[in-house]
This record gives sequence, C-alpha cells and structure tokens, in this order.
Amino acid sequence: MSSVASVESRQSPALAQQSALPALLDVIALGTGLESLVVMRRHEHSLEPVAWRGLSVETTQRLSMAPAVIDAVAHGGDACLELPSRLRGLLPATPGLFVTSLQTADGVQQGALCALTPHAEFPSDHNRALLHTQAGAMAWVLDAARSRDVDVARGAALAEENWRLAATLDGTQFGTWEWNVQTGETRFNEAWAEFIGYRLDELQPVSIDTWTEHTHPDDLARSGAALEAHFSGQAPYYECEARMRHRDGSWIWVLDRGRVRTRTADGQPEWMYGVHQLITDRKLREQALRDSEARLARVSDVAGIGGWELDCATGQLQWSDMTYAIHGLPVGELPPLDRAIEFYAPEARPVIQEAVNRCLHQGVPYDLELPFIRANGERIWVRAVGQAEQEAGQTVRLTGAFQDITAAVELKQQLAKEQARLVEHTRALERHQRELELSNRSLENFAYVASHDLSSPLLNMRSFSELLIQDLGPSLEGRRQQYVKYLLQSMDRMQSRIEGLLSISRVRSAALQQVQTPLDTLLNHVQDDLTTKLEEAGGRLIRTPLPTAFCDPGLMGQVLQNLIENSLRYRGEQSPEIRVRGGQTDDQVWIEVADNGQGFDPKHATRIFRLFERLKVDSDGSGLGLAICRLVLERHSGSISADARPGEGATFTLRWPAQPVA
Repeated sequence: MSSVASVESRQSPALAQQSALPALLDVIALGTGLESLVVMRRHEHSLEPVAWRGLSVETTQRLSMAPAVIDAVAHGGDACLELPSRLRGLLPATPGLFVTSLQTADGVQQGALCALTPHAEFPSDHNRALLHTQAGAMAWVLDAARSRDVDVARGAALAEENWRLAATLDGTQFGTWEWNVQTGETRFNEAWAEFIGYRLDELQPVSIDTWTEHTHPDDLARSGAALEAHFSGQAPYYECEARMRHRDGSWIWVLDRGRVRTRTADGQPEWMYGVHQLITDRKLREQALRDSEARLARVSDVAGIGGWELDCATGQLQWSDMTYAIHGLPVGELPPLDRAIEFYAPEARPVIQEAVNRCLHQGVPYDLELPFIRANGERIWVRAVGQAEQEAGQTVRLTGAFQDITAAVELKQQLAKEQARLVEHTRALERHQRELELSNRSLENFAYVASHDLSSPLLNMRSFSELLIQDLGPSLEGRRQQYVKYLLQSMDRMQSRIEGLLSISRVRSAALQQVQTPLDTLLNHVQDDLTTKLEEAGGRLIRTPLPTAFCDPGLMGQVLQNLIENSLRYRGEQSPEIRVRGGQTDDQVWIEVADNGQGFDPKHATRIFRLFERLKVDSDGSGLGLAICRLVLERHSGSISADARPGEGATFTLRWPAQPVA
C-alpha cells in the first residue's frame, strides 16, 4: 500500500498528553512531501519548539532562536525565508524556510508552523492549502494545551477543522487508508472507493484483500517488496505506483504512499496508514512521451540524425546515441567540450566555431554542411544544426541536430561533375549542329548548282545523240544500236538522279506550310497523276477513308506518290495491288501503304531510306525516292518505317504529330 516517511514525529514532554500534533505533522508530510517540519508555541518574546519531524532537537532550538523566524511570527501570516546561516551547515540540502502563523478562529496567535523547503520560495497552491488547514487545527491544539478548559465551542471548531482537512483531501484527489498489518483490518475513505468506480458501501466488508483483488498482479509484487523495505527500516516510508482495475474494466494508476504508525511489543509493524493519489493522467502523458521518444529514436536511426544539448551555465554536453555513432565513439565516451570541435576537418573548424559563437552570444541559429573526421580517421560530411534557447535575453541552452550526409554530398558532387560534362557535351553538340547545318546548306547549294549545271550538258548530249541516230538511220544496227541504247539509258538515269537532287534541295529549303488537309483529297490528286502508270502496270489502288490532318500538302503528296510509284516499280509476277489506309488519335496521324510486290529482306528496312540506296542494281530507280520520304516526315517531326518479306510485299507506315510542331 502507501507510505509516509518513517522519520519519527516528536513533541515536547510538556504536551505529552496531546497526541494530535505529531499526527497532524504526519498528514502534512504525506500530503505535501515536506519531511522537515516544526511547530513552535509563542511566548511573549520567544518561541518554543513543541512538536517536530525530520529534525534534531538542536536544529529546532536554533530555528526558534533565529531573529528572522521570530520576526516573521510576530508579523503573522505567511513568510518565505532563506535558511539562517547558522543552520546551513546542518541542513545544506534545504535552503528555504516557509513560516505560517498559527491563529485560532478568534485571532489569538498561538505560534508558528515552519517547513523546510528545497527552494526559498512559497510552496505550491495545493501544499499551501494543506499547510493552512493543518495550521488551524494546530492552533486549537496549542490553545487547548495553554488553557486546559477547552469548551464545547472550541471542540466543535476543531471538529470543523478536521472536516475541512477531510474535504481538502477529497478535493485534491486523495484516498486514505488504514491497515492493521497483523490482523488485516483495513479502513478506506469514500475517495479510495470512487477511484475504482464504486461507493464505499458497495465494497463492504473491506479488508486488505479488497486492495489485492483490485490491483494488477505485476504491481502487487513490487508493492510487497516496497513494504518489506519499509518494515525492515531500509526505506523511510512506503511508496509504490500501481494499477487498479476500475469497475468499467479499465486500469487506473495510483501513487500509493504510507508509513507504519505503531508497532507491537516485539517491534513488528502494526497499524499503518497512508494515501492514494490518482496519477492516471500523468502516467498516460509519460507513456505518450515514451512512445514519442521511441518513434523519434526510430526516425533518428533511419534518417541517421543525432541530437545534442549544451547547458551554458554548467558547460555540460549531452549527445544522443546516433551522435556518438556519427563520431565513431562508444555511447557514453563523451569528449570534453573543447575537444569536440576537433572532429571537424581543420578547414571547417573556424566556420563552426564562428557559427556556435554567434548562436551563443546573439541567438543566431545555424545550418551548415561541413567536412568531418570520425574517431577512426574516416573523412565524412555532416550537417550541423544549432539553435539557442534564451531566458531574459541570455542564452541558457544550445540544442541541435547532427546528420551524416556523406552519401548526399558525394551524390551532389557527382551530379555537379555530370552536369559539367553534360554542359560541355551540349556545347559540343551545338557546335556540331552548327557545322552540320553549314555543311547541309553547302551540300544543298552544291546539289542545286551541280544539278542545274549538269542538266544543260546532259540535255545537249541527248539532243546530239538523237541527231546522230537520225543521221545514221538504217546503218545503225547490231552492236552500234546496242551501244546507243546503253548511252540513252545512262542519260535517263543521270537525268533522274539530277531531278532527285533538285527535289531533295527543294524539300530541305522549302518553308513548311502545315495546314488542315483532307488526306483523301490529297490521295485523289496523287491517284489522278498516276492513272497512266497504274493502267500500264495493271495495278489497282485499294483505299479506306483517310482523316483530315495538319501537314504540308505538297510535300506529303510527294511522299504518297513516291511510295505508290515504288510499289509499281518493284511489283511481283501478279497484278499489283496497293492498299492505303490511315487514322488519327489525339496526338498522332498515321498512314499505311502496303503492296503485294517483290518485298525485301527485313535487314534492309533501315538501309533503303539512305541516299542513292537501291537493293537491285538493275533497277531504273534513282535511289532517292525513299530518302525524300524520310526527309519529309522528319520535317513534320514524324517518322517512316518499313516492314517486308521477300516475295510477300512491303508495308510502309507514316506517323507524325496531330498538332503542328514549331
């Protein structure tokens, strides 16, 4: 159960018949945790210690003679003093002294209640209220001792003070208990029962089993160990935090404190009393804090982020486990503050030193990426973050984070190198592009000039050849006739290639006029132009409806014409059939031209689009038609592809964007 300090409460022999004062001091100790208390009775010009706990007789005597205490009692009310210098050597851990006047209800001052406190400041509101309540009861006790004729009215007032004490305990969430260790007899107050959701009469008859039946088994073991420590004198009082089963099935937490009040003739503990304080909210907050710290630790481990804190007043430095790991040190092996900075690379030390000084003296936070040397000599990169916590304009604490960012820095450096190489490569490509454009323009100019300059001599050669044929007339036979035939065929091929070069020059140099074009109408014009060739070859054009799309009608018409002529030129043994179909999606237009001609080996599907490429040497083609098709589709930001098998025909597919591309 609970415990109270086993420090003995004593009183002056003159008040031996009054047992109330030690009991009241014990209640104060239980309720406030203040263990060093003394009650002083006032004489005309002096104070006399009459009851005390946690103090020696010598200390109480010196307190009663301290001028500051005498003066505080004379003025009445409450006072908070620093411990008199003559007592500091005796009580170094309690520098504060709280003094409250003991006055009866009719204003007669009886003395003072003094409590030694950890700080020279007023106790909390809760503790102060309990001190005042007990002070009233003590005043009546002293008054009763002073005049032994205590009348009924004063007895009633004392009862009222006791009632107020009970009300204070109830109002401050204290449940009280009394336990006869030898017999098991137990007494609880109403608040004790209310903690677990019952009325006291619902728990009757009560015994020590009432406690054990409602307490968590794991906590009973700890409670038993704490009781044994108190019974044997190893602990001044009994204290244990325990879980109790509420009526609704949930668990509540109570702080259980108490002490042995009486012992048997052979020294065994007899009566023990104490209090329960409800601490469920505090335990939930503690658990939430532990959960939060655990989550933060997991995140810290995953992210590789450590934390640190520097107390500016003491110079004490604290690191998290991850901070030790980043430094390469075992947990707990904290270097001195002046050596911690030596882990930074020499070139980084002035930077971090200046940042820390500005943060310390000016409150300026910092966030730096710096080179770092671990304990084993390994060089890494860290991100160091710090900020100041200030009070009254003075920095009292520095806190921060620490992260190993070596991988990120190395990646950033690698990306910078790659970016530099990319920039250089881009510049080289731009230079090559300019050179290529210049070369293409030169080539176009050459092709135009060459084709133009060659056309006139070729025309003269053909004219003179035809005149020669006319002059020779019948004598032109045999081998001579064959030679002239070869000559004319060569001139025809030469003329075809010159015209092809001119076409390529026009395709490259002409402005691209992309307009909404009905492709069916465009195919009609091509079909009309090729009517004669289709009839001579016995060919048939099979078509499905084509969409209306953006394109340059002149250039796209030339592509369709070249493909159909190609199908007629490389037809097979059967009558040529040329199928044209097409369509359009949200982002693309396509046309497919397929035939039943000779076809070709698929390995040549890319080669055939090069300049002057012919798969058959004896063909009358120029080797420029498909190259022109490729160039036109490229100018439309599109493409042309071929699929074929020998003897099974060929299929050419055109694709270009549905919307004009600048």
